[in-house]
Amino acid sequence: MLIHLSEPSNTRITNSELQRLHPDVHPETIRRDLSDLVAKDILSKMGEKRGSYYVLRKKA
Repeated sequence: MLIHLSEPSNTRITNSELQRLHPDVHPETIRRDLSDLVAKDILSKMGEKRGSYYVLRKKA
């Protein structure tokens, strides 16, 4: 997931995109991992509900 976002052409990703990229991973696991990365200030969540997407946080 982080490797995908670190590529210049991939600046954001949604939960559903991750589920398509990783069909072998349970959707709840993807949701928990995204929430954990947001809590650790690695990702930022933009938007709400179905319109939300995730971006890498900028380093200060």
